[in-house]
Amino acid sequence: MKKLIIIAIASIFSSCEETEILTPPPSNYMSWTEGDWWVYESVRYDYNNGDTTVFSVDTTYALADTMINGQLYRALSRSLLPANNNPMFLRDSSGYVVDLSGAIIYSYMNFIDTIAVDSVPMVGINWYSMMLQDAEPTTVPAGIFATINHQTVAINTLMQYPCGLTEMISDRQFAENVGMVRMSYHYASLGPCIDNVKLLVDYYVQ
Repeated sequence: MKKLIIIAIASIFSSCEETEILTPPPSNYMSWTEGDWWVYESVRYDYNNGDTTVFSVDTTYALADTMINGQLYRALSRSLLPANNNPMFLRDSSGYVVDLSGAIIYSYMNFIDTIAVDSVPMVGINWYSMMLQDAEPTTVPAGIFATINHQTVAINTLMQYPCGLTEMISDRQFAENVGMVRMSYHYASLGPCIDNVKLLVDYYVQ
């Protein structure tokens, strides 16, 4: 009887220990392997006149792991000068991929909460960001991918943008086992009629 009780207690403790050491799955939406690369084409779409302009092509490389303040970071470096002299350092923090300052690049687990919120009172812009599961596949020159999306919405409280809108939406979209496949961004002075977009055209992931 005593042996059964001891075994039962040991099983309970063993279960608790297993539960405690469980950690979120590693991020599969960004490479953590040195030598991987992604080629992006930067395009500007001007909906005022229908113009499409390709203004740069550059490559992002995954560099070696780097320890900074006791945390393990992956360095990503771009071929387009001068950005390759200042790599971006990223790490996985319990389901959030963050940079050196702690800013969230994206989350692959939290699709409920607002990830960030801020404002620029001088120009009357409030913005917030959250993660979405894109309902439709994302098509870029490198292929068609199911993506998650770190979407940012900027709201102008003082005036309308040139297209008559009060919101600008920016996207940073990631595909599992690939990485970032598309990013759109805007300049407030130009408004939402002009999209700046980075599109994945080729990649190598080990």
